Amino acid sequence: MYYKDVPLFKAQGTVDRLVDDLAVTLDLERADLKIRAASKGLICGTGLTIHLLEGEVISINDLEGTLIPTGETIERFELKEDISWVLVVEKEAVFQTLCRFQFASHQSLPGPGLIITGKGYPDVATRQLVKTLSDNLPAHIPIVALVDGDAYGLDILSVYKYGSRSLRHENEKLAAKRIEWLGIWASEIADLEIDLDTLIPITLHDEKKALAVLSRATDVVPTKWRQV
Repeated sequence: MYYKDVPLFKAQGTVDRLVDDLAVTLDLERADLKIRAASKGLICGTGLTIHLLEGEVISINDLEGTLIPTGETIERFELKEDISWVLVVEKEAVFQTLCRFQFASHQSLPGPGLIITGKGYPDVATRQLVKTLSDNLPAHIPIVALVDGDAYGLDILSVYKYGSRSLRHENEKLAAKRIEWLGIWASEIADLEIDLDTLIPITLHDEKKALAVLSRATDVVPTKWRQV
């Protein structure tokens, strides 16, 4: 839709907001409007097979990332009993590194798992997958997130766990309540002996983002997250 009139919309985000606002106004989901964003999230690991409505079967592997298909194209997920954990990472670079070293099946871990990234703020397809895993995996299997210990990382984690403001009418179907914050916590920087000179200075935009995140209710930004 964006490329049909670039001068008018100016940015993809403008189209996204307009579509979301229209869906909220009409009390519909995006899918009901027959408007679907291209997938961007990736997954690697073992123990998950995705069956599509058209008959295609996608088997996830631990060597490389597989594009997460949109929910409207999925017939069902097939989970194996040997999945031991699920790790959601913010950065694609971190995801690719973990896949390259076959971290999902590393012998030092208690068992095989799944690694997922939304490449920053997750799209609906990625959130739907994490929600499905949260609802269907046994309670003892941890689902954890590795995000930056800054306002953007907290915001991304909040989208996974509690939902987004733009799609608040769909949050019940997208929020993965079980996901927990593994790190990185700002308080861990000293313990990890990270050279402070290598850190990127905080900008005015960063400060505004932090204040905006902290101004939200504790049911979407818990007190514990604020004390890191």
